[in-house]
Amino acid sequence: MTAVRARTPEEPLDRGNILWMLAALTLCVAPHFVRLPIWASIVVVASFGWRLDLTLSGRRKPGGRLSTLLAIASTLATFLSYKSFFGRDAGVTLLVLMLALKLIELRHARDAMFVLFLGLFALLANFLYVQTATMGGFTLLAVWINVAALIGFARSGRPATPVERLRPAAALLAQSLPVAVILFVIFPRLSGPLWGEGEHTRAGSLGMSESMAPGSLGGIE
Repeated sequence: MTAVRARTPEEPLDRGNILWMLAALTLCVAPHFVRLPIWASIVVVASFGWRLDLTLSGRRKPGGRLSTLLAIASTLATFLSYKSFFGRDAGVTLLVLMLALKLIELRHARDAMFVLFLGLFALLANFLYVQTATMGGFTLLAVWINVAALIGFARSGRPATPVERLRPAAALLAQSLPVAVILFVIFPRLSGPLWGEGEHTRAGSLGMSESMAPGSLGGIE
């Protein structure tokens, strides 16, 4: 039986691993398309398509200068769309954009694993908007595929088969279920979304109303 040695972070990328990574990241960012600006969705789709073309054609990736310009342009466009870099929507948009643009400049397995971890953050960000059982099941599926992609990058030699990816990934998720159950029982459920009732909702307002009626201010003649 041939021993499987661990992959070093600087080893070149394998085509099969890249395809698994793209599938996993597609699941991670897909729910965000319903809330991203149209221009941001176009950038994300174009970046995924660009990475797929580079992988299948074997062409060299673009230079770092182009990637830097795209990152700067996306950051400025995000600020123009939200008038801020802070807040739920602006932050999630930047996260998804930087994840997508990072795909273009992948060079080693370490870069790919970093993007997969970003994908997990993007997946978690869905719960800032939706906290349903359906989203929970979808998240479990996406994490499973993401971990399977990570397993492929963590080994070297013969490429991993789908079974060699999915089986250990499922075992790792099964081992984490007891911890998830304990956390679910210990931590109380919130009555509202994690980010409050809305991006622009205020808990209260100070000052006088724009309209007044006689006798509406008690104690004033």
